[in-house]
Amino acid sequence: MSGQSVTRDSTSYGSAAPSSSSAYFQSTSQSQRLSSSPATVRSALQARHVGHGHRIQYTPSVASTRRSTSRTSASRSGTRPSTASGRKSRATTTSSILGLGEQQNIVCALGESCGVTPSVGVAFVNISLGEATLSQICDNQSYVKTIHKIQMLSPSRIVFRSSACPPNNPSTLFSLVQELVPEARCDALDRSAWSEHAGMDYIHELAAPDDVEAVKFALQGKYYATCSFAAVCDQPISTWSLEKLG
Repeated sequence: MSGQSVTRDSTSYGSAAPSSSSAYFQSTSQSQRLSSSPATVRSALQARHVGHGHRIQYTPSVASTRRSTSRTSASRSGTRPSTASGRKSRATTTSSILGLGEQQNIVCALGESCGVTPSVGVAFVNISLGEATLSQICDNQSYVKTIHKIQMLSPSRIVFRSSACPPNNPSTLFSLVQELVPEARCDALDRSAWSEHAGMDYIHELAAPDDVEAVKFALQGKYYATCSFAAVCDQPISTWSLEKLG
C-alpha cells in the first residue's frame, strides 16, 4: 500500500566509516579480473506499484559495464596533452556508464550461500525506472566480484537475511558492504521472505506473458538470485520510495 512503512521483521543498520575500496581490491585481488556475473537477467519493468493489482512487464536486455573514457585534446602550443586530474565520484561514474542520475532509487537484495566457494544471489530493482537485474555470482571468500557489482550500480538500500546481521554474528559480506559501500542503508528481512517459489511466482505475475518462460529458463539453477528477487518483492514497491529511506 502506498505510504506504508516497512514493518515486517526488518532492521536498519548504520553505515560504517568510509574507506578506500580501491585499496581493498589491490590488497585482496591484484591479479583477479573484476567482471560481472555471466548469468545476468536484465528486465525492464514498466513500473507500477506492486500490490495495486497492476501488471508490470519485462523486456530482457543486457547492461553494459564498459567504462567510458575521455581524452583531452592537445594544446596548440605543442606542449604535452594534459590529462584530467582527480578521480570521478562513484555516482558520476555510474551515471556515465549506465545513464542513471543521482536521484535513482535502487534497492538491492543479497542472498549468500555458506559453501567454501560462496555463491551470491544479487537482485537490483530500480524503483525509479521500473527495472530489475538478477545475477548469481560465483565469488571468492573476499567477495570482490559482488562488491564491485554493488559499487557499479550504487543502490540506495541493501537488504540481507536477518541471520547475516546483528544481533547475530555478522557475515563477512555484510561487514564488507558496510565498510566499502557506506552510502547505502542496510536492512534485514526475515528468512521467510527469501523463497525460490515466491520469486518464481513474482516473475510469473510481473513479467509480460511473452517473456515469462524465457526469464524462468535463464534463472534455472540460480536459486540465490531468485530468492533475492523474492525478498525485494516481498514488500510493496511504494515502501521502498526515497522518502522512506531517511
